[in-house]
Amino acid sequence: MTPFADEFQQKLRAFIRRRVSDTEDAADLQQDILLKLHNHAEKLDDEKVQAWVYKVARNAIIDYYRTRKIKVSAPEVLESLPHEPTEEAAGELLACMRNMMQSLPDDFRTALFMSDIDARPQQEIADSLGISLSGAKSRIQRGRQKLRSLMMECCHIELDKHGNVVEHICRNSECNCCH
Repeated sequence: MTPFADEFQQKLRAFIRRRVSDTEDAADLQQDILLKLHNHAEKLDDEKVQAWVYKVARNAIIDYYRTRKIKVSAPEVLESLPHEPTEEAAGELLACMRNMMQSLPDDFRTALFMSDIDARPQQEIADSLGISLSGAKSRIQRGRQKLRSLMMECCHIELDKHGNVVEHICRNSECNCCH
């Protein structure tokens, strides 16, 4: 094998491995692609071979993910099903969230409280705060992001497929909001 061919195969292997995590599957895909290159070599223009190979590689990777099926045994699936939603977990989370909202800067806390707790329209929030509608929307969104960040630092929240709170566990014993 020439140094060029060896370097080309290494680049192709790296291209595939960045997209396919399983080493054996990536090696199989590389062999399939090289086989296609060998079978079509006389039809290809020397200047366009590399582009053709990468096009074939992309299509092979797409086909790999399209046909791949995740196989999980029934007991594993049953064990991984979430618990039933509980009012207790939702109540704990709501209390924690309200406490965390108090730690937000005033601008974000006020806009978020008016929007998510009082359920006021955003235009009304903008008018009462004396800012533009886009400014109110921005404060609400940034407030939600900051609150989410605080929640993720402190809590583990498990939701069911409908978005109902299944479990709320405080991960940070130093957090004053959950205790």
